[in-house]
Amino acid sequence: MQVLFVSEQSGESWAEAWWSFSRFQHWHLCVVSIEEALNWPEKHRVTLLIVDLAECRGAHELSACYPSVVRVLTVPDCRDELLLAQFPDFHLFCLYPLVVNQLPALLEIVEDVRALPVPAELRQQLLAHLQIPVFPPVLQQLHALLADPDATMPDVEKLLAQDVALCAQVLRLANSAYMGFNLETASLEQALNRLGLNLVYALLLVVESQQQQFSDAEHAATMRLASRCQTAAQLLALPTADVERCFVVGLLLGLSISLLQRSPTAPADLHHRHAVAAMLAKLWRFGALAQVLLDPVDDKQPSAALAIWLAEQPAVPEQPALVALWQQLP
Repeated sequence: MQVLFVSEQSGESWAEAWWSFSRFQHWHLCVVSIEEALNWPEKHRVTLLIVDLAECRGAHELSACYPSVVRVLTVPDCRDELLLAQFPDFHLFCLYPLVVNQLPALLEIVEDVRALPVPAELRQQLLAHLQIPVFPPVLQQLHALLADPDATMPDVEKLLAQDVALCAQVLRLANSAYMGFNLETASLEQALNRLGLNLVYALLLVVESQQQQFSDAEHAATMRLASRCQTAAQLLALPTADVERCFVVGLLLGLSISLLQRSPTAPADLHHRHAVAAMLAKLWRFGALAQVLLDPVDDKQPSAALAIWLAEQPAVPEQPALVALWQQLP
């Protein structure tokens, strides 16, 4: 597997540091210029693309050249406008310039994504088309609220929680390495505090420009699933952090269903929804959420995984202890 590292940094210094990562010796690091990357003869062997160029030069062209691989963009500190301009084209964002000790974490994410039970062809389709559909009615209300100088964070949080796409993208940006926080969060309140209203407003403009749109039915189904996951966690008396995680897991599951329904091979791929939602979680640095989606379910032990399972049940579960809980779900 190849890492194509597009950078002005010295290839020799990176090659020397590379040998200290004994766990990743099955990877092949190629430090190249932008011109070399655009004309790379072994594009089919590239698994990870890292664009580490001043002012994000050539990022759009490089993204288009490598549509089916995990794409990472480094952005100079406090240059949010550069990040937002490339937000739809890249999966992960780090601070420019990339430092050597950041590379293992990126490689681990890629290995985790490739290890998920998602067929290779479907994984490539999703990496190439991870544009999250938008829902115009809520976006319009958010637009007006964020343009209001008297808007408060609780007002924005309440409305934002009603929009699947923007809620997911706010959490994604708040968890990116670019933002510099070491702990992931599934809390919308904490994510908004990390970003601030100005950056959320700029992100709204980016999301608004996307072509795909949620239908009313898709949006309602995703929000219902997220609400059921959250309520199931509350009924199981899980900690607040797990309740927040379950809401976001419900969003990711709903998004994965929408993405799979747009797949050329749908609906046959819908049984991969948990793995695809885990893939979104991994790419957006939600390691704990991915684990919830992959954990085995023990119907005798309250857990986030059990809450998700209960919320997804289309009919009354067979387990007598869970019947009363299921009947209370929205």
